[in-house]
Amino acid sequence: MVPHRFPGTPEDLEAEARLRRLRPDHIVRACVKGLEPTASVLEVGVGSGVLLAEFARRGHHVGGVDIRADMIEASRRRLPNAELAVAPANALPFRRQRFDLVLFGLVFHELEDRRSALLEARRVARRRVAVLEWPYESGEFGPPLDHRLPPETVLAEFAGAGLSPVMSERVGELVLYFSEVAPS
Repeated sequence: MVPHRFPGTPEDLEAEARLRRLRPDHIVRACVKGLEPTASVLEVGVGSGVLLAEFARRGHHVGGVDIRADMIEASRRRLPNAELAVAPANALPFRRQRFDLVLFGLVFHELEDRRSALLEARRVARRRVAVLEWPYESGEFGPPLDHRLPPETVLAEFAGAGLSPVMSERVGELVLYFSEVAPS
């Protein structure tokens, strides 16, 4: 599989029309449902930090990684107290069970090795691993269909990483897949 990298800038992720459609408040609410009000959150593929800022606004301790230094710089401007690092999804620079929630924010379809990324997320997650993705359907918003993942592919990757059962729910124009991490 050839990964499809986001070609835009941090500013592209912050466009007002994009944020109106994504509704970060709804995404965050769905992600933390059932977790403590002060749960710690790591976003993999943090981009410019728009989604992570909503978690922080709600009182969560936040961290983020991205493979692009320009994205981490943009996130750092928005969230100067967040734990941020330039790092790939399959080599997270955090200790075991560091975060209550590890979220892949609209980046899972871009990963070359999704299974190893989920295994790494499982390592640093204490409670939940979640993937926010585009639905597998053509649309005027988001990447083209050939960049999106069929639900069965996402579910197979979760299962291969020992994360099951997987729940999913539609959150506006997106799909949230998540699995609780078994205590170890």
